[in-house]
Amino acid sequence: MKKVTVKQLKTMHNLGRELKISDNSLVTENSSGYNIEYCVDTIEVLIGIGKDHTASLIMDKEAWEVFKSGENIHIDGL
Repeated sequence: MKKVTVKQLKTMHNLGRELKISDNSLVTENSSGYNIEYCVDTIEVLIGIGKDHTASLIMDKEAWEVFKSGENIHIDGL
């Protein structure tokens, strides 16, 4: 089995926004080896959880522009 990892990092900078995730948010647990491919430019926000853990919030570039503009953040389940 051959594993290929491709990363095309364009830029990196800090973000100063607070996120609050509602009780209605959709949560999925994926098996080892789960993979998803995005066919558009995406933004990944790395979120610190406690002292030793991180998570990623991934969105398309258009959503990022709205997010950066200061719009209210609404995270709901689908």
